Amino acid sequence: MKFLSEETYKKKLVDISNYMRSPLWWRYERRRLALPRSLRKVTDMIFGKYELWRVSKAVTKVLSPRFARSRTLLEIDLTYVCSLKCKGCNRSLDVAPTKTNISLEEIELLIKESIERGYRWKGIRLLGGEPTLHPDFLAILDALRKYRDVHKPKMQITVVSNGYSEKTKAVLKKIPDNILIENTSKVSSEQYDFAPFNNAPIDYSEHKRSDFRNCCWITKGLGMGLTPQGYYYCAIAGGIDRIHNFNLGRKSIPEVTDDMYDQSSRLCALCGHFSIYIPKSTPDDGTSESWRRAYEDWHKRNKA
Repeated sequence: MKFLSEETYKKKLVDISNYMRSPLWWRYERRRLALPRSLRKVTDMIFGKYELWRVSKAVTKVLSPRFARSRTLLEIDLTYVCSLKCKGCNRSLDVAPTKTNISLEEIELLIKESIERGYRWKGIRLLGGEPTLHPDFLAILDALRKYRDVHKPKMQITVVSNGYSEKTKAVLKKIPDNILIENTSKVSSEQYDFAPFNNAPIDYSEHKRSDFRNCCWITKGLGMGLTPQGYYYCAIAGGIDRIHNFNLGRKSIPEVTDDMYDQSSRLCALCGHFSIYIPKSTPDDGTSESWRRAYEDWHKRNKA
């Protein structure tokens, strides 16, 4: 195994610090970056063995999956329209673009069902694609603000934007002050800190004993996902399902008791974020065989 670059994980640590309180691998990683290079190979090997042990079927049967899906955080992929289509996009918009949106009516249904099923959101993040390119973006934002003000005044609403196009910059200026803007300020489609996403663990012998219900930090730290394909344990899973065509999305918000293991057991097996290590046999472009076939099938379906 080889470890991801320091630059990638320095950024991940910043992202995680906003949403999680010291999962084991994060505590390890903070210390790893402070170690002399001569010691890192040893600690990487030890932690790699621990991680594979922890996600194994036998250990998971005893300890339960390491990350449970969130009941308090939600990410919404408002649209798959994007002005950049970054290489390595974890919604596959660089190689399988689409213009699918979530409607304002679906957001209103989310609000209604959240109240009915007892969800008490601490944070809702609006993503894409580029969320500001949704034709009803400001109306959706207004609906969520009204829900927050009446039912959950301390809930944080965040807009995650690439800040790239002139249209996006204009829309960002219209967002009220009580909405957090996470502007990544991208300047091109080259993103050197993107971790390999379409590198399926199931394609490698290192994970032949893994229980993919274990998920990764994203499902707990960033939250459940609402995507144009439906509800998922994380929003990235919806992007995976769009390409692989399993149609696993829930059509209404899941009950609080639903762990959504039927999704994670299949979709985490295809997600490069499942493990923080990259197998040595990973192709140079980071795209493993399962994904190559899936992209070929997607293009065939969408040509028909």
